[in-house]
Amino acid sequence: MRAGKSSAMDPIPVSCEIDEDDFVGDDGLLRCGKCGAGKQVRVDWGGQTAIMPVMCRCQVEEADRLDAARRAAAHVRSVEGSPSHKLCLPLDPGHEFGLGRDDRRGFRIVREYARHWEQMEEGGHGLVLIGPPGTGKTFAAGCLANFVMHDGKVPLVTSVSRAENVLWDAKGDERTRVLEGIRSYDLVVIDDLGAERDSSYMDSRAFDLVDACYRSGRPLVVTTNIPLAQLKHPRGLARTRIYDRVLERCQPVIFDGPSFRAAKAEENRAAVRRILDGVK
Repeated sequence: MRAGKSSAMDPIPVSCEIDEDDFVGDDGLLRCGKCGAGKQVRVDWGGQTAIMPVMCRCQVEEADRLDAARRAAAHVRSVEGSPSHKLCLPLDPGHEFGLGRDDRRGFRIVREYARHWEQMEEGGHGLVLIGPPGTGKTFAAGCLANFVMHDGKVPLVTSVSRAENVLWDAKGDERTRVLEGIRSYDLVVIDDLGAERDSSYMDSRAFDLVDACYRSGRPLVVTTNIPLAQLKHPRGLARTRIYDRVLERCQPVIFDGPSFRAAKAEENRAAVRRILDGVK
């Protein structure tokens, strides 16, 4: 620290945290060497003037960051201890934006959704990712879930089949607590809607899950192989109730193009052929 002049008439000083680059300004008060803001102020106290410590700008920002991290950690602990956490499917750490799959239009839209996450979260806006198997819908939804998790949020990734198993095992009021607890999550992803067994029982479980997400007001992202025309004009009242809720809250995003899985399978077959062709 670069010291300033002092005299017997100086105000009574109170100890202050001093860093190496801090300096004394023209007003005789300590200033932060990083942000330049004051770390001391003069106050009248008991008929005397005292120099009191205050937090500079960068100290305030660091305190806010630590407070936000503590609150986020407490939120995570609370959610992970709730009955709704049984609905969670594991996140794939390999699902991240920027890994070479996000050049198609569907990926670009999901990536833009992530860029505007605060606005989407505030408005409770969601997406329904529509397309044939293998076009990357689940991958894109996983990228989004990991993105919000890295931002300190808590995503819930589930499926109707997972919900059916959890709700089947839930006893008494636990079933209600499982569904109402969905509102504790920051983002809900329902993967592969419509792939569950075609029965009135599974339609009922799908409605329970989608309706709980709808009532929670949380952003909802759904992946499905069901064509958009069928989502808009489903057969039967049960499916109508489900899909109407999805389309009211979720912007349709079409995923098309060649199947990534088919392309990967062909790469694997080609690799095996090269190996076998080299065997004598």
